[in-house]
Amino acid sequence: MGTQESRTIMPFDVIVVAYNRLITGIEGMSTFASSMNVQRIVICDNSTDEMILAKNSELATAVSEKVTYVPMGGNVGLAKAYNRGLRYCLAEYVAIFDDDTFVSDDYFTKAGSYCRLKPADIYLPIVRSNKIIMSPCIKRQFSLKAIGSVDELCEGIDISAINSGMIVRRDFYRLCSYDENLFLDNIDHKFLDDARALGATVVVMKDVNLRQRYSQEMYDEKGQISRLRIRARDSRVYYGNSLYSRLYSTMLIRYWKIKIAIKYKKISVLFMSI
Repeated sequence: MGTQESRTIMPFDVIVVAYNRLITGIEGMSTFASSMNVQRIVICDNSTDEMILAKNSELATAVSEKVTYVPMGGNVGLAKAYNRGLRYCLAEYVAIFDDDTFVSDDYFTKAGSYCRLKPADIYLPIVRSNKIIMSPCIKRQFSLKAIGSVDELCEGIDISAINSGMIVRRDFYRLCSYDENLFLDNIDHKFLDDARALGATVVVMKDVNLRQRYSQEMYDEKGQISRLRIRARDSRVYYGNSLYSRLYSTMLIRYWKIKIAIKYKKISVLFMSI
């Protein structure tokens, strides 16, 4: 992207869903607050900790005058929070972020150049964990294949991605919203499935990078077992359209169980009812 174009200010609103995390602990908050490109920071608070909720209500306007604070009344899931947050967005582009995504100071400047020079409905950054490229990925009939290099993202293949860092032209949300039958997982993939069916144009921003914590790389037995229950539930919803996809979901859930059982040396996970 050229130097002159990179200085052009493009309007973004940001949606962040917080869960039992103080607003001041949202990893990208300083970037959102300081960026001239960001007009609004919509924080949808799914927290269940009453002390955190009370503190966040106090902190909201103190952190930045850009903040619109939306308490969700408990953990209603990501899809409902995203759709609720969209009601408060007015900018031409909306960027979705997890509360633990590290966002560089030049993120919106670089992304703004793409929005200006390559008109599209959806823009995807490269999201990396400590070990892998988390997003985008390649969408096959049922499975999602992680890429080893951004060079694998060639024309003619179906691409999926995680929500964090995804930028969507706000008007496109009139055609496509987040599936509220899903609670936590596959919301982003379902959104992109629906977007592809509508003929959405998608641009991969190959030189725009984010860093994200990846729960599967952490050592947290209780947290991963709890997450497994949610993943299994959402997997059954996402893959519930046909017999073959339901069979794939069953095998996928079994695979997740085996991985956790091996990781934590806990064979009882294999026999858990989820």
